[in-house]
This record gives sequence, C-alpha cells and structure tokens, in this order.
Amino acid sequence: MNINKVDFTFAFLLLFFLLLGKKMMVLELIESSRNLSLAVYICLFLSSFAFIKKTFIIAIIATCGLPFFITGEFNSFGLHKIINVLIAIMAITSFYITFENKIQLRRALIYFAAMLASYIVLVLIYMFFFQGWNATQRVIMGLNGPITFSRFNFLVSLIFLIYLQNKNKNKIIWVGVFSGIGITMASKGPILGYLIAVLYFNFKNITIKKIITVFVIFILTTAIIENYSPRLFQFISDVSQIIITQDTSVAFSQNNNGSLGTRWEEAVHSLKVFISTPVGIGPGNWGDYGKHIYPHNLVLEVLVEFGVMGVLMIVVLTISTFQIKNRELKTLILFLFINALVSGSFADNIFLFSLIIIGKLNDKQQKSNFFLSLPCNRGGSNVIYSTD
Repeated sequence: MNINKVDFTFAFLLLFFLLLGKKMMVLELIESSRNLSLAVYICLFLSSFAFIKKTFIIAIIATCGLPFFITGEFNSFGLHKIINVLIAIMAITSFYITFENKIQLRRALIYFAAMLASYIVLVLIYMFFFQGWNATQRVIMGLNGPITFSRFNFLVSLIFLIYLQNKNKNKIIWVGVFSGIGITMASKGPILGYLIAVLYFNFKNITIKKIITVFVIFILTTAIIENYSPRLFQFISDVSQIIITQDTSVAFSQNNNGSLGTRWEEAVHSLKVFISTPVGIGPGNWGDYGKHIYPHNLVLEVLVEFGVMGVLMIVVLTISTFQIKNRELKTLILFLFINALVSGSFADNIFLFSLIIIGKLNDKQQKSNFFLSLPCNRGGSNVIYSTD
C-alpha cells in the first residue's frame, strides 16, 4: 500500500490538533504571563488577515475577542480558548492552502480516521491492562473524558462509513466496532449526533427497513449496556415523560441530574444573560454567571461571551456550512455541530471550525479545477471562427 506523504502529513496535523489543540498554550502559562499572552493574541489577530483572500472565517474568529481584550473584560480561560483555537486553525489552514492542489480530502480523512482508531485501540489497551478498567466505568480515557472518547469513536465510524468504498469487505466491521465502542461510553450527545448524521447522509436512499434496522440495533446495544450503565434508557424515559407531562423537573431526577438537568439550567440561564447583556460578558467569564466555566453549548457560549460579535460568528459559520457542496464533509460537520450543542467549550471545537474552513476552500478548489478543465483553458485553441 502506497501512502501519500502530503495527505498523511495533513491527516497527522488534524489528529494532533484534535487531541492537543486546546493545550498548545496551557492555561497556567497564560495565567502567569498575561501580557505575553496578549502579545501572542495580537500577533495571531494581525496574522488572521493574511488568510482573508482565501477565507474570512479566521479573521472573524480573531476579531470577536478584540473589543474585550481592549477593555479588559476577559479572564485567562477566555484568552486561552481564543489563542489555542487560532493557532490550530491557522496551522491547519496554512497547510491546506499550501498543498491544496495535492491534497485528496477523501484519502486524507481516511488516514486521519485510521490514526485516530489506532489511538483509541492504544487507549483501550492501556486502560484494560494498566489501569484495571473493566468497561463499566465512565472515567478519563487516555487524554480525554468519556464523552470526548465516545465522540472520537463515532467520528472514526462515520468517516469509514462515508469514505470507505462499499466493496471494501472490512467496512462493516470497522464501522460496527467503533460505533459499538462509542455506544459503550453511554454518552447521549455523541450517540444522537451519530444517528442524525447517518440519517442525513443516507437521506436519499433511506427506507423504512433501514430506519427500523438502525433502531433495533440501537435498542439491542443499549439494552446490553443497561446492565452496567442505565443512563441511556433513563434519558429516553425522562425525555418521554417531559414531553407527555410537560414537567421539566423530571430532567433533574436520578441519572440525569448533572447532565440533562444541568444543561437545561445552563441553557436557560445563558439566554437570560445574553438578553440582559447583548454586548457580551467577555471571553471566559461564564464561570462568574453559571455553575460551570462554560455552558456546554457552543452557540450559547459564543453568544453570551462575545455578544453581538458572537452573533456574527455564528451567522458566518452557519452560512458557510450550508454553502459547502461536499455532502460527505457536511455530514461530518453536522455530527460535530450536534456534539457541540451538548458538550465541550469553544476550544473543544477546533476540528469543527477547521472542517468548515476546509469545506469552503475545497469548494473553491473544485470550482477552479472545473474551469481549468474546460477545452478553452487547455493547451491550444478550440475556438471555431466563422468564415462568413
């Protein structure tokens, strides 16, 4: 098997920033040297305009924090989030732009999924043999928590499902194994995101039989998990009860307290804060308003901390996503976006931002290649002149 070096390097870069992107500048360093960190931000802010001809998304993300850094309405965590996001998406975008005529996105993402799958296997081996993990505990898995680890497994499964050719005999095995590991983490957000993404990708070919098959597999798998982690069935039961009885207090009962209940509280509270302070409370300042340091919802976090500037960022990212023509890439973005609505902070969505930027750049490249392939743009003239 010949490995394309450019695609492999790009895949490794994606994996590196997926795993370590929010730790490029650690929070402790930013707290101990705020002036130096602000200088780093200013350099990144100015550098973001170097990408403006290719994509203005980076400049918008960089600009959203500027008013607050000028007025001082931010904390170290907010500065930490923006710096790390900018470093990551600039590095990924720079590499893609440099080698955009050599990168084959499908192949690069398969490489990426294979690397991420290897990381997952190594983590499982480490947890089983060196940490005494018995697959019934929701604990830190390698570098990540159980929700993120679940998301990684579903991401691998989804990429294999989308990009591996149907004639590949091992496709169903890889898709099933990693989606199965993802389900065993018993994290509701990644499971929901995966199901919706799969249905979206297969929307044109969807049948009642396929829906029933997916539903049956899901129920059987969660029934097995129910023996040691009742979170999923409890969640489904509570959501059904809320819909039927209109009693939202159910969200705070039993296993959903701290998950569904807390997220509901944080969402309602963040909307109230946004309405009362539409200019934004400043990057990283949500910890002064809510129970957590971020509201576990990317949209609400951006709105409440960046205010009107955050609205601009969300609008630009949303429009850009809808404009992407690559259906496979949009499926991955949909999966990541649904996850971003229920867990993680701004800094945990580097991969989401990167795929949106890459999707737009890929569309431009495809359009350019199309025009270059036209007969009139090839060597020699194909124009027929009239002799009248």
